[in-house]
Amino acid sequence: MNMAYPERQFGMVVQRYAGSVARQGHTLSLDARLLLTAMARANNTGHAIFNKGELREILSKRLDGRLKPASRSTVYATLKKLRDAGLVLPGGGETCVWLPRDLWERKLDRGGMCPAHHTWESQRIGWDERAA
Repeated sequence: MNMAYPERQFGMVVQRYAGSVARQGHTLSLDARLLLTAMARANNTGHAIFNKGELREILSKRLDGRLKPASRSTVYATLKKLRDAGLVLPGGGETCVWLPRDLWERKLDRGGMCPAHHTWESQRIGWDERAA
């Protein structure tokens, strides 16, 4: 069954709620938590800026009743999984998760300069580009 959706159909994400679920949803997959975290933090152009080590804390897991931060390799593997699925753009790593304009768009003025990507623009990933 092929379901077609209007190209400009979109909904609304409450960023505070998405961030809360990402931080408290330790039973969710890491990729779901990282995507929700990025959506919670994203500015007008899709750049979600984080402090060094912050994503490791957010993606922590419960071990013997305590929270253990994720490793850097876990963060980068999760980012790669999301990049491969077309949900985040390349670069940035632990300091910026950049959501493509195909997924994230706000009808506000452009955001500030991203320190990781050195731009204030948004970018499309486009499914036809990925298929090539």
